[in-house]
Amino acid sequence: MLMVLSVVVLLTFLIVAAMMWSISDRVRTGKLIHNQTVQELAESTLQYGRAFYGQQTTYNKWSTYLTYFVTAKAFAQVKADHPELVPPLPTDTGYDCFSYAKDDPDELPPAANDPQRDNNLQIFVGAMCVEHSPPADRAALQAELISPLQFNPAGSSCQSEFGAGTQGNNNCSSTVGMR
Repeated sequence: MLMVLSVVVLLTFLIVAAMMWSISDRVRTGKLIHNQTVQELAESTLQYGRAFYGQQTTYNKWSTYLTYFVTAKAFAQVKADHPELVPPLPTDTGYDCFSYAKDDPDELPPAANDPQRDNNLQIFVGAMCVEHSPPADRAALQAELISPLQFNPAGSSCQSEFGAGTQGNNNCSSTVGMR
């Protein structure tokens, strides 16, 4: 009888352990899917921003956007002031996303950095996504990505890179636009 009871207890323990592992696995999978969705939204917003800021007509207004984003902005403020920076997203994403522009530190010493003015035809384009209705028990989730964007006004520029691939014209651009 003691042997049968031991087997029953052992089987019960194994069943409970399997159930706990299954629940934990489902929670981890849900988090991975959620995080991938946030990452994809931020990436698509970043690409939207790069395409927007990379247009010739937008390049002529870079200083407007650089000045606007010197201080941090909330989604509602960006949507009201510059709706062109809000990409069209599916309605059920649960996130509000916008693109922004920041100047790189391009002033030469002893000049002070001026984040409202671009001097070297290069800026940073960013994407910010914030959860618009988080549960009451936690803060809103957010994701942010940033990428450099360089304007090529002359239609020809070459950049040398360290390592392989510096020969020929692998790093040359012959079209007016962004790199």
